[in-house]
Amino acid sequence: MLYALKETDGSTSWTYALGQTASEGPAAFLNGTVYLPSTDPSEGCAMWALDAMQGTYKFKMTTSCQWSSFFAPTPSNGSVLQTSQAGEVYSFATADGTLQWSAPSGASDQATPAADQQYVYQYGALGSGGGLNVFDRTTGSLVTAITDPFWPGTGSSSVFSAPAVGANGDVISFSGGGFSGQAASSSEQYESRVIVSYDIATQAYKWRTQNSYLTHPAIANGVVYAGRNAPATLDAISEADGHIEWSWTPPAGDTEFHRNIVVTRNLLFVSTDVNVYAIDLTTHQAVWHYPKPGTIAISAAPMLYIVTGVRVSDGNLVAIKLN
Repeated sequence: MLYALKETDGSTSWTYALGQTASEGPAAFLNGTVYLPSTDPSEGCAMWALDAMQGTYKFKMTTSCQWSSFFAPTPSNGSVLQTSQAGEVYSFATADGTLQWSAPSGASDQATPAADQQYVYQYGALGSGGGLNVFDRTTGSLVTAITDPFWPGTGSSSVFSAPAVGANGDVISFSGGGFSGQAASSSEQYESRVIVSYDIATQAYKWRTQNSYLTHPAIANGVVYAGRNAPATLDAISEADGHIEWSWTPPAGDTEFHRNIVVTRNLLFVSTDVNVYAIDLTTHQAVWHYPKPGTIAISAAPMLYIVTGVRVSDGNLVAIKLN
């Protein structure tokens, strides 16, 4: 079941029944359409397109898969991109769901591609190792496969990979795969991994972090932000060369970072195992916190949303109005 909630008070605007499913979501939104992946009990996978205002069916796009768990698809510039559990990247037309192309990527569960005007990027297995696959945005042809020299291998069918496009012709990605032990899209991987920067023009890696990180990183204004543990430390990493520009340590009682990071013009939002914190990007200090950890998103309102749960969602959603 997909729920649309009113941002003003959290009441239900509409619901859409997907029928029997083994797994669902998370959803993505673009230009009045909601895109939601699902797997049915017969191991059939599809991405649904629904009208965001009315909650009515528009079309459905089928993909190859088995028992899949998902990251949100990537809609942009007339296409919606999804990486399936079977290791294929798909590009569908946002107008009517027509398949534009599909290509093998070496990725599987818990993966989604990044894209810019020219290329689509997906980290995954490459032969006996791993690395970043770069596809032509229009045709899906493989432009290059940049080897990850730090590939640690993976014993899981899950990748937990969401590459991020930087501002300097670079793409940022975790090295290696992940495993959550949960057949749920709301789960978090156990592994902390190094972050690798790939130079698209030279088709080679630029740098890697010296530390391993658990939170999915965020990039803003030439800085990559990520949280690591043992001990818990949030690092601001230079997008240019990978050195740490500054760090923040949570107060006693918060022992680990989890989930993802969201950055605005003046604040960074990050979750520990106890709280969600707002960190001032100028002073590098926490300006406030909320005692519910979880996955973070921000709307245009602006509203801060927390899907609560440290490693797996507990089924609750918190909304905090931002100034």
